[in-house]
Amino acid sequence: MRLLKLIAFMVLFCFTFLLFFPKQNLYFLVEKELKKYDIVISDEIFLSQFLGFELQDAFLYIKGVKVAKIDNAKISLFGIKISSKEIGNANTKININNKSIIVNFKPTKNFIVNYSLILQHLKKQKNGNYHYEYKFF
Repeated sequence: MRLLKLIAFMVLFCFTFLLFFPKQNLYFLVEKELKKYDIVISDEIFLSQFLGFELQDAFLYIKGVKVAKIDNAKISLFGIKISSKEIGNANTKININNKSIIVNFKPTKNFIVNYSLILQHLKKQKNGNYHYEYKFF
């Protein structure tokens, strides 16, 4: 019975923590880290959600050059989903257990033509999508 109460308390604690966690402060911390690499996200609309947050109508700048308009980006415990009419759609999964970041990217035709050098670093799949995996630590 005592173990059941402990498990119930842990579930309640996790639920409460996720609900009231200051997601906007976490986003500002990520923005600050990206700025070290001259990557800036601006003019975004921030929407807090239960397990993460969402950015809408953001502009991505790298080294002061506007790279793309991001229509929608959802960041949650389950990964990152980015959709943009200019660059395409990307699904990102961060796996802490095996210390890897996996990106599946479906670029637009415009992106394929104009940014072919970037695509050379990604592995092309049979369905036309691109795959990238990065191991850290």
